[in-house]
Amino acid sequence: MDEEDLVKKWLAETLSESERLSFEKTETYRKLQRTEGFLQRMKAPDYDVEAEEKRLPIAPRQVGVVAMWQRNFLKVAASLLLVLSAALVIGYLLLRDETVRVLAATKTTTYLPDSSEVALNKASSLTYSKSGWNKARVVELSGEGFFKVSHGSRFDVKTSSGTVTVVGTQFNVKSRTGYFEVQCYEGTVKVRSKGTEQILEKGQGWRLIGGLSAALELGADDSPGWLGNESRFESVPYSQVVEEFERQYGVKVKLVRVDANQMFTGSFTHDNINLALKSITLPLNIKFDREENLVRLSGDQ
Repeated sequence: MDEEDLVKKWLAETLSESERLSFEKTETYRKLQRTEGFLQRMKAPDYDVEAEEKRLPIAPRQVGVVAMWQRNFLKVAASLLLVLSAALVIGYLLLRDETVRVLAATKTTTYLPDSSEVALNKASSLTYSKSGWNKARVVELSGEGFFKVSHGSRFDVKTSSGTVTVVGTQFNVKSRTGYFEVQCYEGTVKVRSKGTEQILEKGQGWRLIGGLSAALELGADDSPGWLGNESRFESVPYSQVVEEFERQYGVKVKLVRVDANQMFTGSFTHDNINLALKSITLPLNIKFDREENLVRLSGDQ
């Protein structure tokens, strides 16, 4: 069950004990708790209508008419204060930075304030500022994402390895440890990384691995393979293939007498682990065996 469903059940007070324990460990629950405490601090004070009436100077003949007006006025004032408190909290929630995180077992698509679309691969996250979006379209990406950017002002994707700048286009950015790759599927993108700058047109890509860069040709593909549940590689160190396999299948891979630096060209499916294992082992004469969530890849004696 995802966090959105857990939040709905939490609000409706229908969480099971196990769901409650799981939900209380999340950052979303901690934010909701902080918000609830903020509302409590903003709660309107209790009004003693009778006491407040006695403080107001009222002529004897007006008591009956004015007293009713006073009661209504104080009730409305208290209600308005509660509404104002809630509005302040809602405003705080809407204006705070929003972070979208993808768990290792899921892929997701999210939409930015300008309707730009971002598909995120497993074990990826995206961060952007709602409050500052109209001033600067900037997102921070960790992992891999495919972007369909709405036309408008400059759009920046910042990663730990470099920045990708566009106006309106479709492109894929992959930023993993020791691996940075950008693929352009429509329009033009500018990539700035490690003091260099690359301009990519449709069908072109650029990769940086371990300080070594390389230009890529994407062929006729109109989107990255992972959107179709397939990981594709062209002259990539085997260690990167293994790490992607671990992310997609949620397993741990142990290499035995296997050169993790040898280059691999090929692909594997995300839908069938046995077929995927054959795809990444047979071309290199590697044997494999599985034991629950552990996969051993063994080279020649």
